Order: sequence, then C-alpha cells, then structure tokens
Amino acid sequence: MAEAFPECNREIFRARKTAIGALRRGAGPFRPGLAGSKPAGTGVRRARREKGRIVGQGNSEAQSDESSLDRARAEPLFAYLAERGIAATTTWHAPVFTVDASADLISRLAGGHTKNLFLKDKKGRIFLVVAEQDTDVDLKGLHRRIGAQGRLSFGDAARMQALLGVFPGAVTAFGLMNDHEGAVSLILDERLLRHDIINAHPLTNAATTSISRVDLMRFFEATGHAVTVVDLTATGEQQTEEGAVR
Repeated sequence: MAEAFPECNREIFRARKTAIGALRRGAGPFRPGLAGSKPAGTGVRRARREKGRIVGQGNSEAQSDESSLDRARAEPLFAYLAERGIAATTTWHAPVFTVDASADLISRLAGGHTKNLFLKDKKGRIFLVVAEQDTDVDLKGLHRRIGAQGRLSFGDAARMQALLGVFPGAVTAFGLMNDHEGAVSLILDERLLRHDIINAHPLTNAATTSISRVDLMRFFEATGHAVTVVDLTATGEQQTEEGAVR
C-alpha cells in the first residue's frame, strides 16, 4: 500500500511528527485535520475552571432528555389503564437494572415487588414469568410445571421488544398490553398474590407503578391473557391454576 499512496504516507508521517513534538512540549495530544484545533491541555484547564457550570448543565440536560424519553415510554400504559378505569400510582426514580439495585426503592414502596423472566421453550413458545422479588425460581424444573416443551431459555431482546414493547432491564407484566396476538403465556408467582399491592415497571425501568392485586387481574383480563398461577420455588408442589384470580 505504501507504493500506491506515497503522498498519503508523507502526510501521515508529518502528522505523527507534529503530534510527538506537541507531546514533548507538554501541550497535550494534537488532533490533525481539525482546523483551528487547540491543545487539549487548554481545554482541560478551562473545563476545570468552569466545571460546576458545564458539568451541572450537561448532566441536567441529559437527565431531562432521558426523563422525557422514559415518560414517553410509559404514557401508553397510563392511557390504557385510564381508559379502563384501572387505578394505579407511579413513582419515578433513577433507572434500575437488577433486583439488588432496587433495594432502596423496595424499602420505600409498600407491597409485593416483581422480577420478570422472558423465556422460551424448545418449540419457540414464549413465557413471561412474573415472580415475587424474593422467590428463588426453580428454572430447571419450571418447564414441567407450566407445560413447556423441553428446558427453558431466555428470549432475545428483539423478540422482547416486538412482543412486549420493552428492552432488557425493563421487562414487566404491563408489557402484555402490547402482545395483541396473545403470543406470550403469562405465569404468575403464587407468592406474589399474597400482597394487596403489586409493584412493576410501567414499560420503563425509571419508574415503578403500584397497582392493587384486583386491578392487576383486571389489567390481565383486558389484555386477553389467561393467568397461570404457579408455585415457582424448587420445593413447591408441581401444580398450576389456569385463569386463577385472587
């Protein structure tokens, strides 16, 4: 390639030589090709002097943009519930991606908190397992309890988005409003139904929506999904209740 582009090689050599000279003078890395570029050190010093204003303003704008996006994701659910006279309250917070990260939130919001598993069996059938947060789900034996074909594995993000309208980290029972074809089978933890109030993400992990057990069942009925209630623990009886409402 050197023989084909001699002029290009000379330009690269000059740029390297200039960069080495700049580093030796302590001016910071040089960015060739940017007209009017200033040594990076100057920008760093200015950033330090204006740190409070720049960083604060930047973070505020980023948070504002993200907040607007999260609220836009949740609005369809809020409208869906309102149209059906289903009451719920929502608490906004920093995005949470794991059960451990939500520990503080759990301590502040009464009721049962959910963890959700988006699963598929060997035949490609999709299951949404909605468990009480502290339930130790027996994944190895779960397929026998829910009538799945073969061992279960996690569904991919693309299918999750297509069926539930959510991304990994924001999986929720409320996503069933987007499963218009009834492709997802709902599995509900027996322990979760011991709570009068149940908490779940409203299509975004930057908020938690609290809903009564009775109204959650009304929501499932509105989406057209039958509820299969299962003891998800390893020691639980291997029985299910289809369409159970408690």
